[in-house]
Amino acid sequence: MAIDTPSESWRSERLWVGTWRNLVIQCWDTAVKNDDLEAATRVMVEHAKRFPEGVVTLAFLRASGVPSMGDAERKRAAELLQASTSSMRVGVQVVEGTGFVASFLRSVIAGLSRFSKAPMRVFATQSEAVQFIVDQHHTSATLADLTRAVDDVHARLRRPS
Repeated sequence: MAIDTPSESWRSERLWVGTWRNLVIQCWDTAVKNDDLEAATRVMVEHAKRFPEGVVTLAFLRASGVPSMGDAERKRAAELLQASTSSMRVGVQVVEGTGFVASFLRSVIAGLSRFSKAPMRVFATQSEAVQFIVDQHHTSATLADLTRAVDDVHARLRRPS
């Protein structure tokens, strides 16, 4: 039996985006650029065409390397979020890490998510996020399958490209 794994859709030095079943998985690092924002949105909108009920976006942001944005990127991110929320079933973001910085970033993201038309949730760990997605029936994947898919993405990112 073959195990399905996430497919890579976009990669830059700042962002990895892939798809798996009804999920769009994003791994962000360093400074955000408009080409990354455009690519992440394009992948989500294109993938959503296969899933009329919308896709789940699962974004990982490292607390030590959370994306920073300039004014142009912030403006474009807001525009793209407004234009693409109809494609999203739920947005799940994981800011991994402990301590003040990680906690502060989760609070900021949770606060900003109130302005999104799509439901958004923020978690501190991968396990909390995948448990939420499965428990809320945002995917038909089992907890083990979703965990394995996300672990596969993280393993790819640890290997040199």
